[in-house]
Amino acid sequence: MPLVATTSDAPPTAIRPSAPVSITLHYLRDAKHVAVTIDVGVVDAHRNADGSYPPIVPDESSDAALLRAAWWREAPSVAPAVPSLDGSTYVYGHACPNWACAFDDLHLLHAGDVVTVTTATGVFDYVVQTAPLAVPKSGPHTLSTSSIYDPHPGVLWLITCGYTRNPSNGQLNSTYNWIVGAGLRSARVR
Repeated sequence: MPLVATTSDAPPTAIRPSAPVSITLHYLRDAKHVAVTIDVGVVDAHRNADGSYPPIVPDESSDAALLRAAWWREAPSVAPAVPSLDGSTYVYGHACPNWACAFDDLHLLHAGDVVTVTTATGVFDYVVQTAPLAVPKSGPHTLSTSSIYDPHPGVLWLITCGYTRNPSNGQLNSTYNWIVGAGLRSARVR
């Protein structure tokens, strides 16, 4: 999925790379504008020996932890910056079927919606470029083998789990990931 950063008319001001501290999802739900701000922590995960990427699992140690997203701070992930570094920014969050979690509404985003990322050094507005994509967790085409890990400077990827109902017992199982890609539209120094 090739994504490109979008540009504003104003020349960019240099902003140092810095870890995200929060993100705000701006979207419509039931014909009403919704803005949900989510705190962001950090998660570490190292590449597997075969070169693939492991599942990135944000903290799930408490109800409060489930309400936070996590920025992956290791390559290929980069911190938001202007000019954009050679890579994408990846933020992961839980979606939960039975209680409140950070990315419960991620699947509601549409192309054109805005995601604002706040860091210690700047505020970055990204525009969602695609409808959320459902990527299976097993099989030949999974998140760990997808092209989202190729360098896409100025692109933000939001990732969470999705659920299907098991027809034999009615239980919900996380069988796929929702992926949303957004290109950098504008940024300002904080």
